[in-house]
Amino acid sequence: MKYVKELDKKTIEELKELVKSGETPQIRQRAHAILLSNEGMTIKEICKIFNKSIRTIYRWFNRFKEAKTEKLADEVGRGRKAALNEKDIEKVKKLISKYNIKETCNILNKEPEREKKVSPQILKRFLKKNKV
Repeated sequence: MKYVKELDKKTIEELKELVKSGETPQIRQRAHAILLSNEGMTIKEICKIFNKSIRTIYRWFNRFKEAKTEKLADEVGRGRKAALNEKDIEKVKKLISKYNIKETCNILNKEPEREKKVSPQILKRFLKKNKV
């Protein structure tokens, strides 16, 4: 598929809305690329605008062809996994009330089921994010 052509008005409006207020920059960028292709811009021109490879642009277009705007977001499981998650909130609250940050990190890191180490910086961000 070389171009995205002849989109209906509803899809165009949906893409324009994603360009304006998509959740992530990646979604906004992909929606914009699809709109540019619909307007007749070539793949090479789109590659230059977004500084992406031809293969990446084709991948965006193929994902759009499969499931329209639902596939524009990054797939689940991408990116770095969190060292602390929602299940840890109560545990961290109890520990932080008794111990300081470094001691809390040491206790958390000694847990055998913990996959990732918890640093003081990670713990501070987690506490701030969860308003603990």
